Amino acid sequence: MKHLLGPDNTFLSLNDFCCKYEIDPHPLSFYGLILATKSLQTVSCIFSRFIEHQLRIWATYNKSFSSQKSNIENWLVTGVFKTPESSQKKWLEDCRLPVNDNINWTAAYLLAKECTKSTKLIEFQFKFLHRHVPTNKFSFRIGLQGNENCSFCHTSSESLIRIHLFWSCHQTSHFWNRVTEWLKNINLLPRDYTLIKITALGLRPYIFQFTLLINHGFLLAWYHIWPAKTKEDHPNLMHFITTLKSQYEIGIKSGDTN
Repeated sequence: MKHLLGPDNTFLSLNDFCCKYEIDPHPLSFYGLILATKSLQTVSCIFSRFIEHQLRIWATYNKSFSSQKSNIENWLVTGVFKTPESSQKKWLEDCRLPVNDNINWTAAYLLAKECTKSTKLIEFQFKFLHRHVPTNKFSFRIGLQGNENCSFCHTSSESLIRIHLFWSCHQTSHFWNRVTEWLKNINLLPRDYTLIKITALGLRPYIFQFTLLINHGFLLAWYHIWPAKTKEDHPNLMHFITTLKSQYEIGIKSGDTN
């Protein structure tokens, strides 16, 4: 740009330009170049003023950031990561446990991550514990389902209330009995062991011998119930065992010794 300016920082005329550089450009080309340069100069000035304004804003923000940092942290902790008290209370009611029951919710939320690397299982457990699993009752209420009947027994309402789909339906109950008996037959559970719903559903993990193996098996068992529902099938012990063995082989190959 400086080559087009005279001593007083104004643009050279065509004659002055020809005398200074001893060239004879076409007048239209010369004035087109001058016009483009003026436009560029205007944009450059505007952009420079914008940058200066933005820097002043950033400087002001940086001065106040330290005083606001604690407020931001408090908002993140109390707002975004608020304890899901509503879902926890509903689980206590559905499992018919007293409000002061000592369920270790941290252990329940972390159970899947401790037992498996399967992102599908971890994600499903998160949705399940936060009661975000769409049952037929919910689908019927929003108009996506013709009725709210259970996908297995077709008589009772399918909902998370009283945990019908995952526990109290006679089809599901039969499946849990067969899973428990199979684990006893392969000597992973003691013969006198009685499975309760809060352990089967991961709310109170199994804490005795073969802890991770048993809890992983229970997690896979109630996860197996969900695709059976979506495929309009029934929970099947042999299909579950096949899935369990497949998950175990994948874990071995990936180095997951749990």
